[in-house]
Amino acid sequence: MSDWVHKAIGLNSNNDDQKCLSCHKLGANAFSPHSTAAINLSSSLRGLAENDAGSKPSTVELDDWKIRLANNINTWQNTPEKEVSCSSCHREHKGKFAPLDGFNPQQCHSCHQVTFNEMETGHPEYSQFPHNRATRINFDHVAHLEKHFLEDDVFDIAPDGCKQCHDTDQSGEWMLSNTFETTCSSCHLDEIFGDSRASAKGVAVLSVPELDVASLNSNGYNVGQWPKWADGELTPIMQALLAPQGGVETSAPASMFDLSDSNQQELKASATLAWQIKELFYDIQMGGAKVLGERIMASFGGDLDQSTLNRLVASLPRDTLVNNQQEWFPDLLQEVRDYREGALTLYSVTEPSSSRFNDNNHSEVVENINIDVNEDDILLNEDILENDILTDDEALLDDDFLTDDDDPELLEDDQELSNILSGDSEILSDDDLLLEDDDDVNRSPIETTELDVTEADNETWALSGGWYRDGSSILYRPVDHADQFFKTWLEVSSRDNGQASSKIFTSLTQDESVGACVKCHSASGIKSGTQLGNQLAQKIHWNSFKPQDIKVDFNRFSHVSHFSLMNDDGCSSCHSLNESELEKKTSSGEVFTPSFTDMDRQTCTQCHQQGRAPDNCLTCHNYHVEPLTQSINQISDSLGGGDDE
Repeated sequence: MSDWVHKAIGLNSNNDDQKCLSCHKLGANAFSPHSTAAINLSSSLRGLAENDAGSKPSTVELDDWKIRLANNINTWQNTPEKEVSCSSCHREHKGKFAPLDGFNPQQCHSCHQVTFNEMETGHPEYSQFPHNRATRINFDHVAHLEKHFLEDDVFDIAPDGCKQCHDTDQSGEWMLSNTFETTCSSCHLDEIFGDSRASAKGVAVLSVPELDVASLNSNGYNVGQWPKWADGELTPIMQALLAPQGGVETSAPASMFDLSDSNQQELKASATLAWQIKELFYDIQMGGAKVLGERIMASFGGDLDQSTLNRLVASLPRDTLVNNQQEWFPDLLQEVRDYREGALTLYSVTEPSSSRFNDNNHSEVVENINIDVNEDDILLNEDILENDILTDDEALLDDDFLTDDDDPELLEDDQELSNILSGDSEILSDDDLLLEDDDDVNRSPIETTELDVTEADNETWALSGGWYRDGSSILYRPVDHADQFFKTWLEVSSRDNGQASSKIFTSLTQDESVGACVKCHSASGIKSGTQLGNQLAQKIHWNSFKPQDIKVDFNRFSHVSHFSLMNDDGCSSCHSLNESELEKKTSSGEVFTPSFTDMDRQTCTQCHQQGRAPDNCLTCHNYHVEPLTQSINQISDSLGGGDDE
């Protein structure tokens, strides 16, 4: 008796409880209530003060004086996070077949102050059950079931039941989502590839923006060569690449195609930005992927491993960059060297470059040939030469003019040649007849149509994904679902607090963004994350729910054991669609729209009531809420029951 009272008041570190841990690994909080950290024991789990109606807690008469005593002791101590002895619930040495986990459910009332005998009348109403956050995969069940699946072009391939998209795990407890390939690809793969997009099917990575060179030159700013047909924009990824170069000129206008009304600060910033862009192309051409990696590393704080850098660069082919750069900036290598050495300056307009951009939108290099002669001499010599040539030509024509009497033999030969040609004409006529006769033989049995041999544009050639050029931009198109280039850029930009990172993340998460990643993969704020503007850093959920994601689980429910109890509505027997699209808000302030309404207590109490199905606490709730870290085989081995090696 004294031993029990001692254990009820506090855990004795010298008692037998420590021996339990030699086999049962319950983590660092083994003797805490529910074997979990105090932070996981919210007020609703340690003991509800009120039920959903705001009434006072219901009470029951505890039929065990020991439980009543323990209840009073806990109330007196007012320390629900105190350590709990294993023997408070488990009793050993009661026989070989005595279940160690079989105990009076009223023992829960020794700590939980809301006590009740019947779930149907006493259990508090559910609150935001089963979820109080957005699902990892954004899927609007209402829109799909009541609209998309009924459309003619997908009606034949649309699922006709929940189990075509969901299946249980091995334990039968959880319902899991099937893979993208088996459930979503038939409708959404083309969306990822961009086949249904009217705009660019790839994301612009490197580009030459449109620039008003004339206004810059007229105001004394020199940018060297610049293609007149440039139509790109300064992409968010380029801004990140330019940041280690001294920072992007933020005072430059967002659009630089017309600088006629710009002030001197904007003009200078635009010219400086133009040289930064040319230096970027120069450095990448000279240093390759290594330079790209170094600039990315510097822009994101230098904490990226090599594998991540490789995915961000995505094996950009050297020829793709160099060939396009040679068309955009034919003299780039010499220009940048001169600019860095001071031979070309930002503030003085030099003589135009030897390269010109003609009306056919390509560069034509013209070589200057300098001949040191007197111009008058050239003209004089040309006059003499022209007169001599004309005189000689007239004499030559006079000598070669023939009459009928000049050379009869030659004319006779010509007559013979004429006769031969006449004979050839007859042969050709015969051949025409022969071809007409053989027309049936030579005709192909397959009717052919005229082929359209128009050269496909670069974007069409990149149908299978990867790098391609469009105008003055180099773009990347998704290769497949879960494209590593898009996935890695989203991950890296989501956890960095820089301005360039924020722009990249925003550009890749817009409603019409290439790849459409966040259309399905939800992003949630990280409470401990850094700020991106006025928003919390985001975490992208790439995978749907997995049981191992649950670290603390107070509830237990087996879907398999309930399948036989469903009515004709199937899963809708318990899960009702959120027809009103009612929004919810999480504790961190995030707003989301669940596909289903909250389940209520009546959903369960239809069966779980006295006389029908069990309704005690342990029917639906776990005591040890964290996963056990030691399997039964490991326990057996620790007791000497394993096979000898």
